[in-house]
Amino acid sequence: MEVGIGLDLGTTRCKAVALGEGRVLAQSRRSYPLLQGEPGQAEQDVNEVITAAVAVLRELREQLGDTKPVGLAFSGAMHSLLAVDAAGTPLAPALTWADTRPGSVLGDLPLSPLEAYRRTGCPLQAPYYPAKLAWLRRTHPALLERASSLVAIKDYVAFRLTGRWAADVGLASTTGLLNLHTGAWDEEILGALGLPPERLLPVLDATERLGHLSPAMAEATGLPLGLPVYAGSSDGGLANLGAGAGVGEAVITVGTSAALRQVVAQPRLEPGARTWCYFLDRQRWLAGGAVNNAGLLLEWLRSRFYGEYPRGDGFARLFTDAEAVEPGAEGLTLLPYLSGERSPHWRSDLSATVHGLRLRHTRAHLARAGLEAVAFCLAQLWESLCPGLERVKLTGSITASPPWMQILADVLQAEVVPVDAADASAVGAAMLAGGSAGGIPAPANPPLQPNPSLAPVYREARGRFEALFSKLWE
Repeated sequence: MEVGIGLDLGTTRCKAVALGEGRVLAQSRRSYPLLQGEPGQAEQDVNEVITAAVAVLRELREQLGDTKPVGLAFSGAMHSLLAVDAAGTPLAPALTWADTRPGSVLGDLPLSPLEAYRRTGCPLQAPYYPAKLAWLRRTHPALLERASSLVAIKDYVAFRLTGRWAADVGLASTTGLLNLHTGAWDEEILGALGLPPERLLPVLDATERLGHLSPAMAEATGLPLGLPVYAGSSDGGLANLGAGAGVGEAVITVGTSAALRQVVAQPRLEPGARTWCYFLDRQRWLAGGAVNNAGLLLEWLRSRFYGEYPRGDGFARLFTDAEAVEPGAEGLTLLPYLSGERSPHWRSDLSATVHGLRLRHTRAHLARAGLEAVAFCLAQLWESLCPGLERVKLTGSITASPPWMQILADVLQAEVVPVDAADASAVGAAMLAGGSAGGIPAPANPPLQPNPSLAPVYREARGRFEALFSKLWE
């Protein structure tokens, strides 16, 4: 049996999965914090990521016993930027997708937003490198001067495991610097930004061998010396692969953030540049949109209103409370924009709002309004990207909450299929590493069917949601 390891490097935790013959044989995860010391800041200490990655790989190896893996591949969170010197030493914490501070320089970028979108598939917005580079140039010019290379967090972890620097085409295309049609760094955009191409890494395809596990890391993790390590791709693209979604099928992943994605056979762009399109590998693309505040919002609600419970118990109580409240949260409306928003608004200046509070409302109503708010945000993407579809596969932490999944099915009025892929992004990476023999994981549970009688209830609640947004922000 060939066993592949997928290492998924997420925003607040990393996960490792061992896959063989289509079965998850072992899994491990570790969390790490976001650095949020000032408004808009969302940075990552990459040394904490490395520590967590080594720990999950060692634990995975122990679970596997005598079973030897044949390869390891990466899944990485999109849009991270880390400056390193010539020795590969990080010069500062990495900027993540959730950092909204680069939104302050969007008006100063020397690029046409529509032309940049057509060339890269990336809207000219705060999560992408053009804005991040301009912000660093304004606020930390000495840091950019000292930087030998600008890399993703995944690239740095790969370097630490193998000793080789290389990017993958999936994550590279989420920077806003890679040409969506050629698969190479876009020289015109680099020139406009004044970024020398040598500061960027060579780009590999998802299944290309990046290197081999180094002796030091073999000892640290317990994995075989010289284990082949493959480039991998973005967590979004690999979640679709891990969920078994074919071309044209839709997948929603809900974790810290949330995204709706379709694998497509050729680049798909939207006239208003409200969605994005990236490479999955050099033969397939990923069209979709992402919202910033999903699990991030629930974690905030749990910590503020259910803090008397241990973390897991707090979430369980939150979901139980929400389920006991009528759909529509008795008129309570929550705009969930704790960290701005990506699709479809692309506004890093958005903030969260609770509207319609009455004496009868409790924390249970806030919990219900929060779950519904995430569903309303995803519904905006669903209508734009998936007109006519009546079925969506679902991955991520939401699959542990039947009440939340049912809310999503009722808001979308679509069949929701939870996928048992342990963690779909890590499973997708493990498939690239050689663990795909025997097929893909099957659905964990029967599909959740939408309740047609709730369509008008949620139509009214979503109308309040969008009217409040318009009054406050448009």
